[in-house]
Parts: sequence; structure tokens; C-alpha cells
Amino acid sequence: MRRLLPFVLAALLGGCAYYNAMYNARRLTGEAEKAEREGRTFDANTLWGQVTVKAETVIARHPDSKYAPEAYALIGRAHVRLRNCTRARPALEAALGAPLDSVLAIESELRLAQCYTELGHHQQALARYEHLLAVGGPTHRQAALIGRARALRSAGRPDEAVSLVEANPGLPPVERLSAYAAAGRGRETLALADSLVAARDSSVQWDSVIGWLAARDRDAASTLVDRTAQAAGVTPAAQARRLLADAARFTDDPPRARARYAQARDGRGMEISAAAGLATIRLDLREAEAPEDLAAISLALTRDVSESSLSSEGAVLQAAIDEIGRVVDSTPPGTPQGDMRTFLAAELARDRLGAPKLAAQLFARVPDGWPESPYAPKAMLAAAQLLGDTLLARAAEARYPESPYLLASGGAYQTLRALEDSLGAFAAQSAARRPDAPRRPAGARPGPDRAGTPAGPVR
Repeated sequence: MRRLLPFVLAALLGGCAYYNAMYNARRLTGEAEKAEREGRTFDANTLWGQVTVKAETVIARHPDSKYAPEAYALIGRAHVRLRNCTRARPALEAALGAPLDSVLAIESELRLAQCYTELGHHQQALARYEHLLAVGGPTHRQAALIGRARALRSAGRPDEAVSLVEANPGLPPVERLSAYAAAGRGRETLALADSLVAARDSSVQWDSVIGWLAARDRDAASTLVDRTAQAAGVTPAAQARRLLADAARFTDDPPRARARYAQARDGRGMEISAAAGLATIRLDLREAEAPEDLAAISLALTRDVSESSLSSEGAVLQAAIDEIGRVVDSTPPGTPQGDMRTFLAAELARDRLGAPKLAAQLFARVPDGWPESPYAPKAMLAAAQLLGDTLLARAAEARYPESPYLLASGGAYQTLRALEDSLGAFAAQSAARRPDAPRRPAGARPGPDRAGTPAGPVR
């Protein structure tokens, strides 16, 4: 008997140890949930992290104990609350693969279905919710209906989500609102949104609702941006960000986009104002047609962007504007190597400034000012590509039938490569002469065509 006593004591102490770890995991879970209810997010996240440590201790030391399934369930719950479904999923699957208290099993299955939705495993999520609707009580069934509606939206089946919420009028109005928005049903979305704004419902994630609606009906989404300006919890900064996002959806309608950017700037903070200013400048660049248009844009950069956190982005644009101005001012037609300088300035307008009309005009200067330049046909093709002008492309073919840029095979390849190498070397030399130019890494091959072979598509 005395020989067995140490083993008995060890077993008892080991059992107490993992029971204590399980007890602490449960206690910390309760404290984390209490912190969440009280709005103490940082404390809650810290406590959830401690839950995972205690529960993992149980599994590591006693993987086959009767407490292991519950430990896995608590780990899964903690990671869901920490918004880490990648780690929650295997823990919840392990918990549900073993005998588990019925209530804890249903709650774990709800969390697992939620993670399946978040991770993009929509069919698995829907199957879980279907099972929960069959076995859960009223509270769990309500949660399963909400989860199923969200899974249907995420799976790209918003019309089914609408049918589900309309068939269950007891669901929170926000779920019906989200389903209508995801389905692009602007009239219903706006009507319900008005009632929720009037009711000061703070549970609505308006950014998500606007985003879903915008994917199918950007006009209705734009209206929703205005109607939710006074919704509960919407700060001036949040509304300004929505205005910025709304403007970005209308870049093909510059007057409307400009109006939205102006609203975002009106009475907002410096950084939001700078973001709206920079976005307006990019619209101006898209519309710029001649080098003379860049003077006003340069002034706007100094006025609206230079003193903000976006100053480095503005400096890149300003440097490109300055270089284009230098080329235009110092390179009249016929200037030696002016064809290459002008061609590179056109590429700068296209690639750095995002100014396709200006770039096309600069490309057109090459054949006009240097008609015998070997780069003239490439410039014409680049302008034709920017303008979508097939007649200009045909004119290039007729004017320069022997150009290696228009002959894609045969002996023209070596000539084309030599021309590209010459243009690339000139670009590198020009950049090296500029005091503000970044250094090129040692061994890097210069050239304006940075991807593909010289015989690739016109850039």
C-alpha cells in the first residue's frame, strides 16, 4: 500500500492541476464577457488571451481528459471574440468532434458557422445553420436565422437572404436592411434606413450597408450617404470618409465626384481635406490636355497637400510636373535628342501623373517635331492606344511601314532591341542628371519598358 501511495498522490495532484486550469479558463471567460458588456474592449481582449492560455494548458497536459472538449470550445470562443477565425475554426471543430454539453455544443456550432462564413466556406456555414435551425431552441434558432441570412449575403445569394428575412419578421430590422442593400433594392433600403435613423438605432453598420448597396446601385448608395449623415454614432470624420468613398465611385462623372470631394473638405480636419484635395487634383490630371494646364494643378498641390501627411505623394506628382515643364520649355522641334526627351516626358505624364490626354498630346509632338525619329511610330502608337484612336494607329502604319515597332518578327527584332536600349540608356542618363532623382540599384537594367521584352506591347 505504501508503494502505491506516491502514484495515488501524483494522480490526485495532476487531476487537481488540470481541474484548476479548467476552472480558471471558465472564470476568465466570464470576466471577459463582463468586460465586453461594459465596453472595456482592451481588458476583454487581454482576458480572452488568458482564456486561450489556460484552456490550452488543459489540452497540452491532459488531451484525453473529460475536460478537453470544453477546453477546445473555450479556445474557439476566445479566438472568435478576438476576431481570429483562422485559429478558432480547428478548435471548434475539435470540440464538436467529441461529447459536449448540449448548450455548449450549440453555441460552439453557431460560432463555427460564423467562422465558416468569415473564411468564405459558405456551403459549410449554411449546412451548420440548417442543422441549428432543426435542433436549437428559440434563442439559438433566432441566431441561426440571422447567421444564415448573413451567410447567404456573403455567398452572393442576397435575393435568398431577402426571402429569409421577409419570411421571419421577428428578426432585427438591421438584418432586413442589410439584405435589401446586398440585393440592390434601393427603394426598400432607403425607406428602412430612414426609420432606423429616426429611431437612433446604433446597431447599424452603415459603412457596410452603403458598400453593399453601392455594389449594385451606386446612385441609391449615394443618397444613403446623405440620409445617414445624422444617424446615431456618425461623426463628422466618419461622414467625410463616406463622402470620399462615394466620390471615388463616380470618377467617370467628374462634376459629381468634384462636388462630393468639396463636401468632404467643407469644415473637416486637415488630413481629410488633404485627401479630398489630392483626389480632386488627380481628377484634374485626368482631364489635363496640355502642359499649360499643369500650372493650376501645381498651385493646388502646394495649397492643399504640401503640409499634410500626403505631402510625399504630392511631391512625386510635383516632381513629374516640374520635369515635364522643363522638357516642354527647353525642347522645341528639331532639338537634338528632343524626340527622346519628349517621349520620356509623355511616359511620365501617362505613368506618374495618370494624365492620359496630356500624355497623348506629348506623344504626338514626337512625329510632329521629329518626323524622322525612330521613336516617332512608337509615339504615334502610344497616343493611339491612350485615345482609343484606330485611325491614328493606321496612320502610323502607313507613315512608317518599315518601323521595327510595327514589324513584330524577323530581322526587325534586333533593330528594335537596339532602339529600346538606346532609349533606356538616355532615360537613365537624364534621371542621373536631375538632382532629385532616386539612385538606381547597382546592376539594374535601365529602360522605360520595365516589363517584358522590347517587342512587347506598346506602353
